[in-house]
Amino acid sequence: MAPSWRTCAGVAVIVGVGIPTTYTRLVIGEFKYRYAQAHSMADAGNILWGRFGCEILGAAQLVFFTFSMGSHILTFSIMVNVLSGHLGCTVLFTETGALLSFVLTISRRLESLSFLSPITYPNALALLYLSEMTLYTVTAIVIYKLVGPDVASPSLNPAGPLFREISYGIAVLTIMVAGVVNAHVAVKSIYVRMFRGRNAMHSCSFRAMSQWAAVCAIFWFSGSLSVSQGFFWLHLHARCGPYSWKQTILIGFNYAIVAIGVSTLTGVWCIFGVYSSITPIQSHLSGGAVQSSFSCADNS
Repeated sequence: MAPSWRTCAGVAVIVGVGIPTTYTRLVIGEFKYRYAQAHSMADAGNILWGRFGCEILGAAQLVFFTFSMGSHILTFSIMVNVLSGHLGCTVLFTETGALLSFVLTISRRLESLSFLSPITYPNALALLYLSEMTLYTVTAIVIYKLVGPDVASPSLNPAGPLFREISYGIAVLTIMVAGVVNAHVAVKSIYVRMFRGRNAMHSCSFRAMSQWAAVCAIFWFSGSLSVSQGFFWLHLHARCGPYSWKQTILIGFNYAIVAIGVSTLTGVWCIFGVYSSITPIQSHLSGGAVQSSFSCADNS
């Protein structure tokens, strides 16, 4: 049986987004290799556009990682509801996830992470995104084939209670660690900005530790990060001509990335995301399935 147009379109979107994403991450690595002093997106923005770029990209990175952390905390509450059979209040599970993330983010250093040469970065990146695109594609095709077009969220819901429990049990560490890494990067960008140029940044004094803990407790800009990645390559390679035909193609490609980022930032692509989010909410409202805010009801 031939695959439907929806399946083909979905695979095309996964691959079509995955390839430019891999390329832009490669450019970020090249930019970091050239400017080793760039600690965060704020530093990269300062190199590109001065103080204005520093503030814009710094805020973008902070807000993006904060919302990403919130998504992981929500996933944590769903996971606990599935594994426990909803033995408690969902709000309590959410607060537990937030507290656990806070505790795991308290450490200012990630000593346990190994460091490899920057030369290996392209190979690691290629392996990561090739595996990611393959996993997303195979998973999407299998779920669509077995479940159909009306896939619930989370997509594990139609799989049955036992399979859901096994899946979330395997993913426990990933759900916690991935969220903590996002929080750590966001917090570190604030901490470095507060203490840059001072010995207190590397000390274990009460002031340094208390301010780190305070920053950990503080918790639409992703489009501006998309814009910046195209400018990274242009800043590195497109300063002066004449250009070869390969350089001309790459310049055009990176301007296209900038254009896509601008369209995301200005809301053109956001319309599709908003529509896809509002549609199931409207369906749940009409069916009376939406609970009140901060409800103890099962969200799995």
